[in-house]
Amino acid sequence: MKPSYAQYLIEKTKKDYEKIAEHFFLKRRFFWPELEKIKNYIKDGDKVLDWGCGHGRLLLILKDKKIKYIGTDTSSKILEIAKKNFPRHDFRLLDRLSLPLSDSFFNVICCIATIHHIPSKNLRIKLLKEFRRTLKKDGILILTIWYLWIGKRKIVFKYIFKWLLSKISRKKTELDFKDIFIPWKNNQGKILAHRYLHAFSKRELAKLVEEAGFKIKELKIVERGKKFANIFLVATK
Repeated sequence: MKPSYAQYLIEKTKKDYEKIAEHFFLKRRFFWPELEKIKNYIKDGDKVLDWGCGHGRLLLILKDKKIKYIGTDTSSKILEIAKKNFPRHDFRLLDRLSLPLSDSFFNVICCIATIHHIPSKNLRIKLLKEFRRTLKKDGILILTIWYLWIGKRKIVFKYIFKWLLSKISRKKTELDFKDIFIPWKNNQGKILAHRYLHAFSKRELAKLVEEAGFKIKELKIVERGKKFANIFLVATK
């Protein structure tokens, strides 16, 4: 993917989440039960970064933890909701690919259902290296990624088939393989935005994280019924 198009997709994602901010909050008010084990990796006294925090729902499962929490996101409208719901915590509007924080600052970095919005392998590696830089020695990185290859999300095959057809017919596409756009609809079925996503496989995510210098401690597919699933990865610096 050309750097210029990757930058376009970053800006598009930011604008898309500004558009859907309020409806996104209504659809994502609670934390996924199958991922609540994240709290087992966080202990009292930890400094925790919630990168791509959205409206701060990770705090719902950390309410009994005495931690230093920083939540970052690129959507100012979503952060307004987060600050209203969790006024005692630190939320910051930041660029997705840079962390203006000192080296070895955090004990734990959580990136929940967000890195699949980052276009191109180069930018994903750049972000992961930023995570590694700001983690303390033996710090923990927790990633969850939508797993789009089972259940209701198998619609991904349709989008990838379209990509392959465009390549075969030599039509112009600047997307990488397994890059897709998924529509976000309101309650009336109206499309509010087409969100950019990369459809990760478990193996692909593992290779990416290792290339950025992390050591993987846990990697699995976590399902929610028969309709949805996430890749759950834990790694150390």
